[in-house]
Amino acid sequence: MLRVALIGCGGMGNSHARAIAEISGMELACAAEADQARRERFGHEYGVPTFEHWTGPLQQDGINLAIIALPHHLHAPVAVEAFEAGLHVLCEKPMAITSDECDSMNEAAIRAGKKLMVGMTWHFNPATVALHEIVTSGRIGDPLFGEDTIAKSWGHAKRQAWQKSRKHGGGMWMTNGIHQVDRLSWLMCDQITTVDAKTGTFQHSQEADDMTMATVRFLGGAFATITCFGFAKGGDRHSITIWGSNGAARYNDGRIDIGVDGAWETIAFDTWLPLHRQLEALQQSIEGNTDVPVDGQWGKYTVRAVLAGEKSSNLQRPVSVLDV
Repeated sequence: MLRVALIGCGGMGNSHARAIAEISGMELACAAEADQARRERFGHEYGVPTFEHWTGPLQQDGINLAIIALPHHLHAPVAVEAFEAGLHVLCEKPMAITSDECDSMNEAAIRAGKKLMVGMTWHFNPATVALHEIVTSGRIGDPLFGEDTIAKSWGHAKRQAWQKSRKHGGGMWMTNGIHQVDRLSWLMCDQITTVDAKTGTFQHSQEADDMTMATVRFLGGAFATITCFGFAKGGDRHSITIWGSNGAARYNDGRIDIGVDGAWETIAFDTWLPLHRQLEALQQSIEGNTDVPVDGQWGKYTVRAVLAGEKSSNLQRPVSVLDV
């Protein structure tokens, strides 16, 4: 039995708790949450001991895995402490908010001999898994160009203070843009080397950004555009297109299409719950002592690409992902 300590009982913490309850061989053992009302509500709903500070769950006997669903600036210190307590770690994205913090987490995992997985759920979303299979099968040829757009309500009034603060890892680019960096790289089967971006706060009164537009270049020579917009008023758009040498494939608000000879054909794909698949993949990795699907080195790469976008915007020129 994999016994889990959940650190953070907000939106993602509750999502993890619900998923854990439905996975055989995984049990929620305890949780930590700084907010008293949220902590008491969570303990009552799930029937587990809760603690005000994260050190409480990490010190409990019989815990195997810590799931970290905290404000972004707390990911690194809590993960390091969890490794020092001898636990495996699943850390929500972004892995951390600096490259050095990512290094500290990776080094702590190695010292402890434990698994570190980063919560990039698009690797487990049935639609993007289907899209990935199309690309890697060679059906559309070699990936040449990608487009990725997320436009969604930022929900400023309901956001916590840290989510509006860049120094705490908030903002649309770090919160959602990192998903775009991750899934585009996975789908293009390559890593971004250079980012040319404009990021800023255009529609909200906050220190963190609410919109970024970027052009990225990949190691193999392909390139892509990223639009990441947390609007005040508008309409949602969520799409990814991969243009290949022999056709195109796209994800558009839950649908997958393949484009050949000027027309798009919608294809069917299986359905499942991404968070369940992510947790099951980690469980299998721990029990079989195999590599996790999304490791700390990949997590660090995605953070550096996002930071390169910020630096590019500040310098008003393209920036290498290695130069952050």
